[in-house]
Amino acid sequence: MGLFDYDAAAPPEAQHGEIVFLEDFSSDDWNKILNIVEPRHFQAGQDLVRNGEQDDSFYILSSGAADVIVRDTKGTESVLTTLPEGSVFGEISFFDGQPRSATIRSIRGGSAIRVSRANFETFAAWEPVLARKLLLELGKVLALRLRWTTKRTAN
Repeated sequence: MGLFDYDAAAPPEAQHGEIVFLEDFSSDDWNKILNIVEPRHFQAGQDLVRNGEQDDSFYILSSGAADVIVRDTKGTESVLTTLPEGSVFGEISFFDGQPRSATIRSIRGGSAIRVSRANFETFAAWEPVLARKLLLELGKVLALRLRWTTKRTAN
């Protein structure tokens, strides 16, 4: 199992498959979200977010694929994992307001939707039930990634 691969319904030891963020949302639910997001289109090799930059938004990769890149203390870049279509990223900075902890670089062209903190606050005021579901899903992603990291570092 990779950092961004999980089946939210399965227990941690049985998780598999690719992330599908908010897969139980209806078309109507998605349309409400799409009204408050900013679409972003990108080419292969383009950085979608950069390590250290300040931004309080998260993204949903709607098409394409991207690598999660980290730097060691010597500045050498390493690919931690690859994000498939449907993955969410940037949620840590969305929650804590701190600078980005990794670079997300596209490996082929595609698009993503950006949800800023301000856009989310507007959405939450108008759609509190959907906003709660979205936050719980983001929390689940964070928890599963933390479990994966803990397990990886313990081995």
